[in-house]
Amino acid sequence: MGPGHATRYISTERQFTPETTPGIDRQTAFWRGGAFLEYDWRDRDSSPSSGGKYSAQYTRYLDRNLDQFSFLRLDFDAAQYIPLVNHTRVIALHAATSLTKTNGTQQVPFYLQPTLGGAETLRGYRTLRFYGNNSVLVNAEYYWEASPTFSVLAFVDAGRVFDRWAQWNLHNAESDVGFGFAFRTESKVAFRLETGFSHEGFQVWFRASNMF
Repeated sequence: MGPGHATRYISTERQFTPETTPGIDRQTAFWRGGAFLEYDWRDRDSSPSSGGKYSAQYTRYLDRNLDQFSFLRLDFDAAQYIPLVNHTRVIALHAATSLTKTNGTQQVPFYLQPTLGGAETLRGYRTLRFYGNNSVLVNAEYYWEASPTFSVLAFVDAGRVFDRWAQWNLHNAESDVGFGFAFRTESKVAFRLETGFSHEGFQVWFRASNMF
C-alpha cells in the first residue's frame, strides 16, 4: 500500500492514523495456519428450503517481518432454514461472529480485521462500512417461492463491531431492513436483486449467488 493519487479524494493516510487503523503505515508478511469444522445438512446448496449449515474456524497469523501484527482469529457461522407451506415459503435465520486476540503489544492490522457492511452482511450499508477487532452479525430472511423461477424475499440485518470479547452483544447494533427478488434455474439461484434501507440511506445489490 502507498499514498493515493486520485484528485477527487485525499490520500488515505491523511484521513486515518496508525492508532485508529493499525498497519496503514507499515505492511508485513505472515505465516498463516489453522483448522476448521463444518456440518452441512441443507436440502440443497442454492436457496435451501430446510436443514442448516454450521461452521467453526481457527486461524493463526504470525508476523514474519515486524513482530507487531501477530494474532489469532476465531470465526463461527450458523444458518438454519425453516420450511413453511410445502417448502414454498422459508424462514432463514443466520448468525455469525468473528473474534480476534493478540498478546502484549501486538495488533490486528486493519486489512485483516472483521468487517460489516455490504451484500452479505449489513445490506443497508456500503461495503466494508464498519471494521474492528471483533464483530457479531444476525440476519433473518423470509422468502416466498412464487413460481419455480421467481421468489420474493424480505429481510432484516443487525450487527456491530467491538474492541474486546467482553463487549460481545447486540446492544446499539447497526440494523437495516429490505426486500428483494430471486430468479432461479431448475437447479440453482441465477441471481438476486436486493435493496436494503438503513439510517444512512439505501443500497441496491445485484448478486449471482445465494446469501448464506
